[in-house]
Amino acid sequence: MKKTLNISVVVPMFNEEQNVGSTLDRLIRVLDNLPKNWEIIVVDDGSTDHTREMVQEYSRIHRWVKLVSYPQNQGRGKALRAGFAFARGKIVCTTDADLSYDEKYIIQMIEILDRNPEVDLVVGSPYAKGGKAEGVPFFRLLLSKWGNKILGFAMKGKLSTVTGVLRAYRRECIHSLELESDGKEIHLEILSKALAMGYKVKELPATLKARAKGKSKFR
Repeated sequence: MKKTLNISVVVPMFNEEQNVGSTLDRLIRVLDNLPKNWEIIVVDDGSTDHTREMVQEYSRIHRWVKLVSYPQNQGRGKALRAGFAFARGKIVCTTDADLSYDEKYIIQMIEILDRNPEVDLVVGSPYAKGGKAEGVPFFRLLLSKWGNKILGFAMKGKLSTVTGVLRAYRRECIHSLELESDGKEIHLEILSKALAMGYKVKELPATLKARAKGKSKFR
């Protein structure tokens, strides 16, 4: 028998109708192997395609798939903050809509938190030793890698990746932070505030793969 609700996976989506089916299928498959109850919270960030309707259909079939939606696109930060507010799990994970990071990393992040009570949040990193990127355009990868390196040096933890969405938080950690960002800068805001409050961060080497379907939201 599964334990009480323990895991929430928050997935922000904006115009991701090409990825809804495969992403939810993959997440459900991997989470179903956990000896814990879980929920997937898809935050529809004002999509203008059929993303919301497709997630609604999944939620009718899979009761642990939840939809949070609002009518106007407001940004990654707004979507994540809405997902955090809705999440009920003791561990709250975040990942991207196209699973550029394999779903196996969600399980690995959860295991790190389970084994290490002193760790408060886990960050998936393609730039940590053992991590890598596959198929990502050279210029995008160069900008991302050096941007993360510079920003990471400016933080206490000297992390190699500070802008990625692949993360796992203890509920008390993420809920203690007063977050304000609406855009992708929320990733930096979370880490800077968490480190300032003394929370311990651990990086997990991960492989970032280029988007296979749908339009990139990279700017």
